[in-house]
Amino acid sequence: MESIAPQRWKGNAAGGVCGATKAPYLLFLIIGALWIILSDRMLLELKVSDDLVTMAGFQTTKGLLFVVLTAWTFYAIGRSRQQRLDQTAQELISFSEIAKASYEIVWRFDVRNNELEILHLSDHERFASLQNEREKIIHPDDLGSGNLVDYIQRHDLTSPFKLSARLCIAGEYRHFEHWIFPVYDANDELTEYYGTCRDIHDFIVGQERVSRDEHMLRMAADIGGVGIWEWDIPNNTLTMSEEVHRQYGIEIDSPTELKRYIHPDDYSVVREVMLAAKHQGMAFEIEYRVITADGQERWIHNKGAPQTNVNHKRGDVGSKMIGISLDVTRNKHSEQRLRQLAYYDSITELPNRMRGQQHLEHLYSGYTKCEGSPAVCLFDIDYFSSLNETYGPNIADAILQRLAERILGVTDAHDYVCRYGADVFLVIFTYQHEAQVEQKIKMLESILHAELSIAGMTLFVSMSAALATAATDGDSAAELLRAAQSALYNAKEQKRGRLVRFKPDILTKSLRFEAIRNALKTAIASAELDVKFQPLYHLQNESMHGFEALVRWHSASLGSVSPAEFIPIAERVGMIGEIDDFVLDSITEHIRQWESRGLDVGPIGFNLSPRNLEVDAGAVRLHEKIVSRGLAPGALLLEVTETAMIQDAVMVARNLEQLAVLGYMIAIDDFGTGYSSLENLHRFKIAKVKIDKSFTQAITISERHAGMVRSIINMAHAMTLEVVAEGVETEQQREYLTEWGCDIMQGYLYSRPVTAQEAEKFMRAT
Repeated sequence: MESIAPQRWKGNAAGGVCGATKAPYLLFLIIGALWIILSDRMLLELKVSDDLVTMAGFQTTKGLLFVVLTAWTFYAIGRSRQQRLDQTAQELISFSEIAKASYEIVWRFDVRNNELEILHLSDHERFASLQNEREKIIHPDDLGSGNLVDYIQRHDLTSPFKLSARLCIAGEYRHFEHWIFPVYDANDELTEYYGTCRDIHDFIVGQERVSRDEHMLRMAADIGGVGIWEWDIPNNTLTMSEEVHRQYGIEIDSPTELKRYIHPDDYSVVREVMLAAKHQGMAFEIEYRVITADGQERWIHNKGAPQTNVNHKRGDVGSKMIGISLDVTRNKHSEQRLRQLAYYDSITELPNRMRGQQHLEHLYSGYTKCEGSPAVCLFDIDYFSSLNETYGPNIADAILQRLAERILGVTDAHDYVCRYGADVFLVIFTYQHEAQVEQKIKMLESILHAELSIAGMTLFVSMSAALATAATDGDSAAELLRAAQSALYNAKEQKRGRLVRFKPDILTKSLRFEAIRNALKTAIASAELDVKFQPLYHLQNESMHGFEALVRWHSASLGSVSPAEFIPIAERVGMIGEIDDFVLDSITEHIRQWESRGLDVGPIGFNLSPRNLEVDAGAVRLHEKIVSRGLAPGALLLEVTETAMIQDAVMVARNLEQLAVLGYMIAIDDFGTGYSSLENLHRFKIAKVKIDKSFTQAITISERHAGMVRSIINMAHAMTLEVVAEGVETEQQREYLTEWGCDIMQGYLYSRPVTAQEAEKFMRAT
């Protein structure tokens, strides 16, 4: 409720009317008295004759003049009063029209009769309920018990006042503004109340909505960590929300205080941006660090803009600047974490491959010979996948960490070390003289073999390494890394646990490897592979019987490629299975054709890939693959190299035993080049031993090799095994082998590998 200055509103009843009617009579009394006195006095002064006729004439004239004068006076007074009444009536009419236009409801309450009268309704249909249900029209929560009149009387309201109360209009409570005016008579007694009602519902609802929105905005700002600030530029004062104070850890009300909390490295930039926004009228956005009052470092993202009114005299744009402030410390930490994950290895905390390449490219982009040339060294952990499978990922991670520490221990502070791959480290350094490179090689070689104590175990771990220098091995970062990788592959293929320095022929081998690998992908689809059959000569019956199936490859891009070259590559890149399937399909097709012609084919030698024996249930899968083609186990002689036997002896033995049980004959191929033992010959149920051609061809020139071949034949016979000598090319070799009791010979002396049609001729000749 709002009151205005106390004042009395006088009514127009008895007091007012009486006062208005007494004035003319008093005026008439005064004028009449003055006229009699003054007129008589004037007659005395004029010494007029006192005869009766003369005196009667003067008195009559005097009376007429008095009547005319008083009549004119009363006329003037009445006319003036009428004009005032007309003006007042017009003003009342105007006021009434204004009131009707300004207010929806105008009412009058007679205090003496306790009667309420509605004087005006802006919309009779809309406010019809006011006439019928006056007791229930006001919301009970707004005025308490009773109606408006009860409220006025209860609070003894004797001065004009304003209040807000909801009225029920057409079944809906709406907010109304009420002005109440008490009216008093001449005796200062309260006689009436006049009231006006204006519908302010939409305004109140709008205010509530704005207030609610502001509240929600403040809540959202608090929850979202959004602070709001305002800079009064002329007074140089700051108004900040609680969130901004929280961000700085203290209440700040002046821009000059900010200098104490903005990070010293960022303050000059922040000041420059803020001043530019102030003078040029530009919006700004900036991130900077603050040191809070309790010493914490936080990142603040600040956005703001000045008002657009320009003060040309001062050169400033706007008198205020407003903006928002966000605490983005968590985001910054997340960015740093993401950057750490993107550019650093989580296990060793070394830079990762991407960072290493960037560093090397940076060296290439700006180095000069006087500053030193870049060089790289790659370290590859030998048999790391086996270590991981055997000991688990936790031990493998510990190995990576220990080896990273060892590499850091032998490098200089200006050397760059990163984790380049799953089991590969990269060291980047610069040098000016070759002697420095040799010295670096000695330091790096000293850590290639390590004895590590991890989780109560002692592990012996070795690394293979490769080094390449920019001066001789690469004109760009990519070329230098490619050279080092080529040398690393060479080190792993030849002999692990050593450091190999790049040479041009190593790259040639790497390029050859890639060329063969790429060409192999389309070799089968392009019908570039072919299967040849090399016949076997049996000394006992001096006849050609049986064959070994040999795959040959004539590449459209590379020409003829030796099996000794492409088979190891196929095994390495995982394509040997496709080649095995191709050879088996070819063998199956030709055996079917030969047998349909009534030919005695005999077992066909099939070189078995080590991959078939190194996996669990490998024998079963191979058997299913063979029988699905319609071949019987006795149709094949499975040839296994000695190398395959030593990769996983337990698994290989299990698979070979299953193959033997299934009815397959097994031969050890290239015997003498690996590490076979008499135990393996007995354990794997071998049927034949094939002496490698390198031994066969050396028996005529080396007593040592001759003795070894003679011993192999005697040993095999003692174990009731047949012996096949590969690579027989001269009569002298044949004579020696015949003398020593070799069972079967295979080589160019008897026949080169031939096509299926030519092989058929050998079968018909027997």
